[in-house]
This record gives sequence, structure tokens and C-alpha cells, in this order.
Amino acid sequence: ETSKKYPVVYVMDSQEYFLQAIAYQKMLRFQNYSPEFIVIGIITDRRQRRKLLYDDSEKFTYFLKNELVPYIDANLRTLKEQIRIYFGWEMAGGFGLELFGENESIFSDFIIASPSHISEKRVNSIRDVLNSDSFNINSIYISMAAEESFLETEFKTLSAIFENHKMINLTPSFKVFEDEVHYT
Repeated sequence: ETSKKYPVVYVMDSQEYFLQAIAYQKMLRFQNYSPEFIVIGIITDRRQRRKLLYDDSEKFTYFLKNELVPYIDANLRTLKEQIRIYFGWEMAGGFGLELFGENESIFSDFIIASPSHISEKRVNSIRDVLNSDSFNINSIYISMAAEESFLETEFKTLSAIFENHKMINLTPSFKVFEDEVHYT
């Protein structure tokens, strides 16, 4: 169908996770549990991740908002802001929380795994956006492994923030995986 439009999943650190997103889609499509979707992989240089996703995150946010996402929406048949999903692990997870905390987020849904670099600024921006009237995010899923004790305090803080700001149009989900590790 030439007029059909698709959700888009933006996969950070796609040098590691792109193939998982493709396999996930194929399996769920085979079982009719998911619509077809476009997977966009964003490769990050291991040596530049901290600068890109934390120190200079405003520049990277600008690139996503003003260059990459508009380019994808203009050149592919996307559902645009209706369903635009962000996936990030570790530092990219922390960056995803920063994107969530923007009043006009470019993503409708977030999948965040083992987020790190959860600064007070990022936590406060999440609180602010949850208190705002212009909230436009559908869901957020945040997970961590039980052995990631270095993430536990921030994970509990985020969980409490979302618990205290129940919203009709937002579905938050928090999951601690007991039998997993940081890299699974």
C-alpha cells in the first residue's frame, strides 16, 4: 500500500541494538502482536557517548528535533508525532529521560533500559513536564536489572515521581528484572 503510514522506532547505540529491534519486529509481526514499524538506527561512538548524550546533549537534541526527525518524516511514510518511539540504554537511557522532560517532546513513547546520568536537572524537568498542561507523551517504560544497585536510588525516585503524577493519557511502567544483569 503506497499510502500506508508507519510508526517509527529510533534506536540509540544502534551499532549494538539495531538487529534486536529488527528481530523484535519480525517476531511480533509474525504473531500479529505489533504493527509494522520503521526502525531508525542512530550509531554512537563509544568514546563520544558522554559528550553527545550528557555534556553536549542540547546540541544532540537540536540535531534530532531540527534535522533527523524532520528528514525522516519528510522522506518516509511515518505517522509523525502520533507514534514516534525512542529506545535508549544506559547513557542513551538518561538522555531519553532528558527528552521526556522537554515540554514539547519529539517522541510519543519511550523505552528506557538501565538509565544512567540521571542528573537533578533531568529529574526536575520530568517533574515540571508532568505538572504542565501541554503534556503530549503516551507511555514510558523504564527497566533495570536487580544487580544494578548503582541505579537503584534514581530508579526509585523516578518511580515515585510518576506514581505521584498519575495522568490519564500517560502509561508509565517500571520493571526490575531479578535474573538479569546490566548488559542483558
